[in-house]
Amino acid sequence: MPVGLDVFDGHPKLSTWKDRVRAAISADLFDEVHQRILSAQEIVQTMDGSKLQHFKPKILKLFL
Repeated sequence: MPVGLDVFDGHPKLSTWKDRVRAAISADLFDEVHQRILSAQEIVQTMDGSKLQHFKPKILKLFL
């Protein structure tokens, strides 16, 4: 995984789902789409913290 975290590890139902989806849409397409999602954490880490402060209230509102 690009962020160093395998979200499927230790979750057999999730791994089975992933395998079904990869088989249905093709492994290449699955990997291409999820590459952007899984690399989002890397993008956030490279951003300046002050730029993220603008989004903090919106994120908190979504999750609280």
